Order: sequence, then structure tokens, then C-alpha cells
Amino acid sequence: MALSKANKIVVGALTTGGVSGTGAYTYYELTRPTIKDKLGETLLSYESKDADKWKTRSVTLSKDNGNLSKELKKVKDGTDTDDSRIKGWCQTNINNKFTSDKDPIFLEVQKYCTYNLKDKIEKTIDTSSWEASKHNKKLKGLQNNEGLSDEMKKIKAKLADGAIGRDENALKEWCKSSYEKPFKGEQDQDYLDTKEYCVSSDG
Repeated sequence: MALSKANKIVVGALTTGGVSGTGAYTYYELTRPTIKDKLGETLLSYESKDADKWKTRSVTLSKDNGNLSKELKKVKDGTDTDDSRIKGWCQTNINNKFTSDKDPIFLEVQKYCTYNLKDKIEKTIDTSSWEASKHNKKLKGLQNNEGLSDEMKKIKAKLADGAIGRDENALKEWCKSSYEKPFKGEQDQDYLDTKEYCVSSDG
């Protein structure tokens, strides 16, 4: 079987440098996963099916007043009215080597280049028309906390009648924030909680 260009480089590095020094470092760099490898199928598609989602990301970026990286800030400050700049930024940066899930560039890619929970969950609720008596009912009405995540336990406690610090908007605010969180897979706890307690039961 013919070797790929990258594999030929790896083999060459190991042959000339052995498994230590420059050869080992070259091998490490060439085999280290990229951000694209790490995020996999959670990344937005560049095909037309996700066009509306790219437009949403562009709008979100235009309102982001956080501490953006230099290149992403250039995208934000650009004069383009379509989503081509953010897509281009994503296409470039997903090929960066993955270093850590706390790396600022990785977090920016995860925020602007992947699906969020709202993209992946049907029947999400427009929180501007949230009805506490209706939409809090499922969580609030549970007889006990069995099977609940720590986050849902805290929110359930705030919804309870007569609770100290009672906040009937606790679930609404959590759902509103959670919809924008990056989708990390169907076993991610935020995804599971959002799918269970932040959706409409209508229809």
C-alpha cells in the first residue's frame, strides 16, 4: 500500500532521527489531532443545509463583546454582511492542532463553528413567552430527585413553593443559556437536561 505524504514524512523522521530528539518531536507533531479531529461531527456543515445556522453565528459574533482573538475580532469588524468571513475563519482554524479543551482558539471554534443545543433539539421554547406554570411543571412536579443531574437538582429546589430564595424563572434562564451551548454529543449532560426540561409538550 502506498504511503501518504504525511506518513512518508513520519517514516523519514523516524528513520533519520530514531525515536528521540527531532525525529520523535516531528512524529508527535504530525500525529497530534487537530481541532477538527476533536470536534468531529459536531462541526457545522459547509453545505447549504446549514446556511441559516452560519448566518446565526455571524449575527452572534457581531454582538460578542468578549475578549476575542485577534483574527476573530477582524472577522467581527469586517464589513461583509454575509457569513463568508466566519465560515472562512472556521475552515482555517479547525485545522489547528488540538492542545486543550481550555485553549482560547478551541473554545472560539466550539462556539462559532459547531452546532449548538438548540440546533439539535426539537420543540425548543421561545423563552420570551415562557409560562412558568406550564413549562416548569415537569421538573417542579417530580416527587424526588432520583436521576436528576446536580444542575437540575439546584433548579428544582429554586422552583419549589415556599423555598428560601424561590425563583420561578430559574429554569427559564437556564434553558435560555443552554440553548446556546455547544453540542458535545448525545451523552453530554447539558444536552440531556435541555432535551428533557427545555422543550414544549405541545403537539
